[in-house]
Amino acid sequence: MSKHKKIDSYFKRKPSDKDNEDDIASISLPQQNSSFGQVVQPDQQPSKVQKVSIGEHDINSLERDPGKRPQIWEYPVNQRDEIRRAYLNWGPYQCDVEDYPLNKDKNPRRFQSTWLKMFPSWLEYSIVNDAAYCLPCYLFSNKPSAQAGSDVFTRKGFRAWKKVNAGKNCAFLIHLGGSPHNNAIKACFDLLNQSGHIRNIFNVQSSDQIKQNRLRLRSSIDSIRWLTFQACAFRGHDETPQSKNRGNFLELIKLLASYNDELAKVVLENAPYNSKYTSHIIQKEIMHIMSSKVRRYIRDEIGDSKFCIVIDESCDESQREQMAIVLRFVDKNGYIQERFFDIVHVKDTTSITLKKAICGVLSQHNLDVSNIRGQGYDGASNMRGEWNGLQALFLKDCSHAYYTGPYEITTRWTMVMKFRLLPWKPALVFTGISVMGVNPENGKFCSHVDFWDSIQKNDYFSLEGLLEVIKQVRQYDPFIVVETNGDKLSGSTGFNDVAGYIFGKNSTTEKIPMTTPVFTEAIDTELSKVSIQIVLPSDKERESLPDPKQETVSLRKVEGGIAAVAKFSGKPADDIVREKEKTLRSNIIKDGLKPQIGCLFARYNDPGRTWSFIMVWYKTCLNAVN
Repeated sequence: MSKHKKIDSYFKRKPSDKDNEDDIASISLPQQNSSFGQVVQPDQQPSKVQKVSIGEHDINSLERDPGKRPQIWEYPVNQRDEIRRAYLNWGPYQCDVEDYPLNKDKNPRRFQSTWLKMFPSWLEYSIVNDAAYCLPCYLFSNKPSAQAGSDVFTRKGFRAWKKVNAGKNCAFLIHLGGSPHNNAIKACFDLLNQSGHIRNIFNVQSSDQIKQNRLRLRSSIDSIRWLTFQACAFRGHDETPQSKNRGNFLELIKLLASYNDELAKVVLENAPYNSKYTSHIIQKEIMHIMSSKVRRYIRDEIGDSKFCIVIDESCDESQREQMAIVLRFVDKNGYIQERFFDIVHVKDTTSITLKKAICGVLSQHNLDVSNIRGQGYDGASNMRGEWNGLQALFLKDCSHAYYTGPYEITTRWTMVMKFRLLPWKPALVFTGISVMGVNPENGKFCSHVDFWDSIQKNDYFSLEGLLEVIKQVRQYDPFIVVETNGDKLSGSTGFNDVAGYIFGKNSTTEKIPMTTPVFTEAIDTELSKVSIQIVLPSDKERESLPDPKQETVSLRKVEGGIAAVAKFSGKPADDIVREKEKTLRSNIIKDGLKPQIGCLFARYNDPGRTWSFIMVWYKTCLNAVN
């Protein structure tokens, strides 16, 4: 006998067939579809499929490689749009590799980097699977169907390279013209079209309300930018309206409002309750946007260049392990740059965990691990371990990622010019050693230590005498430079031309190791006629060097000689360089010596320091020269 229905049963919501299908699919996996997803042994078949659970704080750690990321339908329904927006903001994963692997066909072929430029808006390449994927189709793909080839560009990956560049039968062009792809493109456009979102249709606002909201948001952005640049705290102990000090953020908005009546009418207590734009969540979102723009700028600055990683980790006050990532590279103008790139939380400090976190950050910004050319860590065993340390794990993936310890970073010296120190004045003779990195007396780390064995005429051993010691007189052996015309003494015009010569733009396409220093030489009294020079390795002879391809670039052997040298720090602007040259020349003349016309401005003498050098050649030799 059937049970009688109650009156309230007619008002309950009936589940649709689609809801039933989704619920069943989220719980169990049919036997006939077991070929999709991971391969499971017959005696280990799970009865349920576990969905991927990703919190809001993990959006930035989503897997970028299309061959390793989970399918979009495996994520919770309420997070899929947020995940789709994150992938669309990042764009297709297009990592350019020097040598793509060959497939195992009878006539082996490989993926071509030009395909990424032909289809930049959707084509992706997985280094792990050596396969091509489609980003829009992945973002709006459904569960696998029985139709063959429906998941080639979303889950399995496309590897039939012989079907590319086949005219009208090109696999990429056929996919581009298919209905599923075009539907996915339209879905991406609709997702990013916020003006057509259903929430905006229901919350129609007037132009005055929009203007006020933008003014409130602009005041919050400007306040956060200022506090961030000044490294100031945001929050206060008591942020209620009755508090005398509501914290730097709210007090700064209050200060801005005191100078602008229009702003004062729409911020803080005069703002609507649901759109003040001052909550802690809003502050974090704005800072996240700023940091993302900075990282995007650094990524564009690196381009396809090789780079080094400098890593350190420490516990914060909440006992959470935080790892800082610094990238060191040479920019397009030939200058060495160091950029703080990210700070990430790690669950522990094992080498495997740290490597996974570093690779995740690099992969997220399309930085290839194979382009790493150096590693810099502290002396902890998990970092420097020869077998299981972090540096050893990276060396397995990239044999050129040489490890540099903390002391080696400060003591590295790439000067290739040979010189001997001579006394600045015949009456002032000093001998000794100069150590960088570690103080031999106490074993502690330091930047620079000098030990002088003897100094004649103790009247020089005063403050003025110590300042004189900073100046040096050097006797240089002959050396060879590659040079071209420059624009000014402190400028870098022409560097790309001389750098191109050593990077292979010469008659034999030979690549010559880059050395230091880089000279800018002025040959006239006004210091206006200048040339930019790179000193070539000392083991090279003029006859063995290839000829430059450019007519404006030339090779020249400098016979060496005696030069007065003064070092200084700070930004080497043109007026500062001229002032240092003038001071050095005046001291030379004051000592009764004759300097030559012009000077040399040297940079990169020590990659671990920021010193710059001014050099002036002597016309006559010193009496102390042997």
